[in-house]
Amino acid sequence: MGKLLVLYFPKMKTFNCVLANFSLFFASVVHSAQDAHVHGLSHLTIALEKQTLLVEINSPLMDIVGFEGEPRTKVQKDSIERAKATLRKIDNVLIFKGGSCLKKNIDVTLGHDHSNEHSHSEHDHDTHSEISAVYKFKCSEPEELQEITVLLPNQFSRMEKIKAQWVTANAQGQVTLDKNKNTINLR
Repeated sequence: MGKLLVLYFPKMKTFNCVLANFSLFFASVVHSAQDAHVHGLSHLTIALEKQTLLVEINSPLMDIVGFEGEPRTKVQKDSIERAKATLRKIDNVLIFKGGSCLKKNIDVTLGHDHSNEHSHSEHDHDTHSEISAVYKFKCSEPEELQEITVLLPNQFSRMEKIKAQWVTANAQGQVTLDKNKNTINLR
């Protein structure tokens, strides 16, 4: 079990190199996001390599459904399911200008961090909970992808700011998004 099996896929070699650089570029953000669970602040990362576009969104569960920790009531469980359904429908999340990008895969997960338990009066003994959505697209004209509009602050009123970072073959950058400023210019 201590050995790692590495399979070689020629088409994935370049993508893996870009993804590795992407990971290094955003390592400090991911590290700070894990250390500082801040309500109202979500993180968005975007990587475009050849025809593959990856988008990952991480947000405190509080910002999406209004509570943290394991859902206990039917109302809380229903809130989680509605949020997941909203995140799984791309028209609720992102709008692309150019690129001819089509959805290939969407993965929405809920995670609980028991290591950072805290004692705020409104949620004693709860855990910090995150929701993560990973989207994979195939863009038939990736060089034409100009902008991505992020609709999440309009879908989830507690999501006040989104720290967005991206990397493409020609550019990289970061911007803080909110309800009024929700478009990322990839040029």
